[in-house]
Amino acid sequence: MKFFLTCRERRDTLPIEDLVKWAVDVKTAEQKEAVIQYLSYGERRSEFARNLHFSLSGTWMEDNPKIKSLLYALKIIENIDNINTAEPIYIDNNENNGETVNSGTTQELYPNLDQLLSQIYDWWEANHQTEIEDHNKRLYPFLIDDLRQQLCNDNRSAWLMLFFIGATHTMGRTKHEQHRNFIRYCIESGWWDTFSQPNPQDFSTQWMEVLNNYLDSLSSNTEWYYWMEKYPTIYQISKYLDDYKDSFLRADRLKSKFDLQILTNPRMAPDLSGGGADSPPLRIGIGANFVIRELVRLGIIQATEYVIPHCYVPRKRVRKLLKYIGCQELDKPDYKSSKQIFSFLRSKFKELQIDGNLDFRLCFDIPFELYVIDLPSIHVRPDLDAELYDDEDFF
Repeated sequence: MKFFLTCRERRDTLPIEDLVKWAVDVKTAEQKEAVIQYLSYGERRSEFARNLHFSLSGTWMEDNPKIKSLLYALKIIENIDNINTAEPIYIDNNENNGETVNSGTTQELYPNLDQLLSQIYDWWEANHQTEIEDHNKRLYPFLIDDLRQQLCNDNRSAWLMLFFIGATHTMGRTKHEQHRNFIRYCIESGWWDTFSQPNPQDFSTQWMEVLNNYLDSLSSNTEWYYWMEKYPTIYQISKYLDDYKDSFLRADRLKSKFDLQILTNPRMAPDLSGGGADSPPLRIGIGANFVIRELVRLGIIQATEYVIPHCYVPRKRVRKLLKYIGCQELDKPDYKSSKQIFSFLRSKFKELQIDGNLDFRLCFDIPFELYVIDLPSIHVRPDLDAELYDDEDFF
């Protein structure tokens, strides 16, 4: 492993030409494995691969299936025809976007991408009950059945919670558990009662008291600073909560294809002939996909043919895995990407003759988020990492 360790220690001080010469000249199986490890994990692997490509002829690497597979994954060569890729190849990006990832051994990349999609579907069919229960606990500060009942009863606290969690989808580099814990902190502090009252403009004193209490606590606790930056958004949601709620609830009554903006910005609603509620646009980015997905998942609205395409929340981890499988145009966390994901899955399910619903038991994108958490990690090609925006960078 001397090659791999030396490259890591010396970083940019070692000319890339020397790295290539070293790789060409290695003799032992351990040294060859070190070259493969550096192509998979090395900080300068892309530059190394580009230069190495021109030195393969006549070397041990020329017909090595792992080397060829890695160069293909790094987009150095255009195809790997006639190369045996039955052996696993490994690529790591050392980045998990701040989300919970189980430790464990690195799982092989799947040369057969169709097989990977089928395996994700089969895994979800076998494990969805346990997985979704755990996922719900990470999302919400109380039982999902209680949330469902409160939403059905038009409970302002529950609806505020749903829209606020939607708004957190523009934050990025955060965990579901952090948003849940912030809500729990607000509930325990009594702040959530203030946020949930109707007509917040009539309770400005209480809202300012919450803000002052928080500012007074900053000397000893800055944990929730990032979330308190959403204070204006919380106020906006609270003030216009009925308008936003009614807007999303009418989604399953729409009789043609629609853009999610007509739900987040009721003023634009063509089905209301421009006579929608006079509330300001709700700028929650892909959080709009989250809200409509949860309303479908919880049975609050129906999964109509026009609603379903909007229910895939294109979080970064979801986009990375789907892009690796072959879904294109997922570089940014754009709410419109949900329709792209839907079209891709519909096409692949038909092509692969997967006997099941592409809504994954009304969980939509969730299996693609959880698959890399609760199974050994599948690491996405490193050439994709630089192309993908974090969730807060675009909305």
